[in-house]
Amino acid sequence: QSNFHFDLGTLIPNIINNQEINDKKNQPEDMDKSSYNGFARSLAGEYAMYARNNPDYIDAPFLSNHDQPRSSAALRNNPAKIKLAADMYILAEGVPFIYYGEEIAMKSGADDPTKRTPMVWKPAGKDKLTPTWCDSGAYGNVSVYNKKTVPVSEQENDPDSILNHYKRVIRVKTAHPALYKGRLTPVPCDSAVLESWVMECDEEKAFVVHNVSSVKDVTVSLPEGCNMPMVYAANPAVKVEDGKITVPAMSSVVLAQMK
Repeated sequence: QSNFHFDLGTLIPNIINNQEINDKKNQPEDMDKSSYNGFARSLAGEYAMYARNNPDYIDAPFLSNHDQPRSSAALRNNPAKIKLAADMYILAEGVPFIYYGEEIAMKSGADDPTKRTPMVWKPAGKDKLTPTWCDSGAYGNVSVYNKKTVPVSEQENDPDSILNHYKRVIRVKTAHPALYKGRLTPVPCDSAVLESWVMECDEEKAFVVHNVSSVKDVTVSLPEGCNMPMVYAANPAVKVEDGKITVPAMSSVVLAQMK
């Protein structure tokens, strides 16, 4: 059995949005380095709580469900934020759950019918399988929330789409034992805007880094023991060389190596 990780759908958007506010204020990085890597440390604390009750716990992280507005609203419908949020929870411990529609940035309103509208497979009027209940008089025209949502049929053909981003990070997750069955240990980098941790199991070790800044590309020295081959880069401008890593704004990186 796995445990649904209910607070991530609030925590992750708050981290990303709050950092954007700090970026706009051009605030300097906090000199108190004890505050660095807060998200990773929060995850580790919750995993430790799970382990005290069940050493063989399995986490089940998610961003939203059928009772909540889809996460794209909290992320201001910003594609870069939506992709970063996906990486931040999928590349943590456990078995990630995706509420249908999040992988194409579907929208929701406040009431339940708008949170459960049909998947947008094709452009409006071209999908013969779309049910009609969402436009019935009983509910009002709740499909209006997704009039601008790019359908699956179009996102599949766009290599930079949110859908294809989800596919890429899921492929990385399922290809690396450290990511799908490893345990997390916070390993900070020398930056207030980088969230980073090691995922490790008997077979493999991985180093995961997220730059939550909306504007700052960051270059730091790799922590000891983390200089490994790169297996995932959300942004092609990522660089790993001479013991340093450059992580562009709002992007994620995974380094990994079999033992």
